[in-house]
Amino acid sequence: MDDPDAREALRAAYALPDWAHLVLEDGLVLAWRAAPEGDAQDAEAAVRRVAADPDALPRAEATGRAPLARLAREQGRPILVRPYRKGGMLRGLRGTRFRGRLRPLDELALHGALQARRVPVLEVTGAVVRGDEQGWEGFLLTREETGARDLGAWLDGADVAGHDDPQETLARAGRAVRALHDAGVAHPDLHPGNLLLTTGGAVLVIDLDRARMGPAALAEDARLANLARLERWLVKQRRQGRSLPRWDPAPFYRGYAGDEAGSWSRRALDRRGSLRLRALWWRLTGQTSGKAGA
Repeated sequence: MDDPDAREALRAAYALPDWAHLVLEDGLVLAWRAAPEGDAQDAEAAVRRVAADPDALPRAEATGRAPLARLAREQGRPILVRPYRKGGMLRGLRGTRFRGRLRPLDELALHGALQARRVPVLEVTGAVVRGDEQGWEGFLLTREETGARDLGAWLDGADVAGHDDPQETLARAGRAVRALHDAGVAHPDLHPGNLLLTTGGAVLVIDLDRARMGPAALAEDARLANLARLERWLVKQRRQGRSLPRWDPAPFYRGYAGDEAGSWSRRALDRRGSLRLRALWWRLTGQTSGKAGA
């Protein structure tokens, strides 16, 4: 049964936004929002469908670190469902359950805070956590951006409506990353695959699992470290034979830093460091840094 005191304690612990409807049931934590063109009943129905049988959900065409599901809705746009998964070569030994903080609630709260600051991110519509004595499994629900492609695919030649001017698209990507950093967030895995180009011409930051918002804008050193992660991805792709013909650092860094673009570009390149140890860590653990994800 839903315990109001436990529910409010959980809301406070995760700083959930006011728009988040929160329910605690046997082994379940459910959170959802009513989309502007939908209603609360439709949003709740989507969350409960995920909670009831996530393995039965229809698969989406979109790809990523985890297989996405797609839910058609009676009201509004379809919903994409992202499960939380462990990666790396040792994922079979690390199990399928997590312990510790409920990352779907953290990510939902972070998206709410970023939207309030007008950072371009996906609209999260709900979160589901299913738990037992073995740990928890979780799912994040976001509104689908029909026709969108990630910046990595676009750099490799994919076309996206609303992105006919390569320099402007790269500048928008730079501005999106700058907005994230100004809000006090370093992306845990900043690379073009986590920047989504919508058919309306926007660039959205996606996949913010494990990201945290600090009390102030990121310091310069933290910004450079995050941008260096992006530069390492570009080097790795070229070493693997991808030409990325649309990549041009000049407009990206102009979008990020304006008149100081050249300085930021040079310093980010200087911070790239060695790829070898980072690649080994990823293959073994599925993590992009030394932080534990379980």
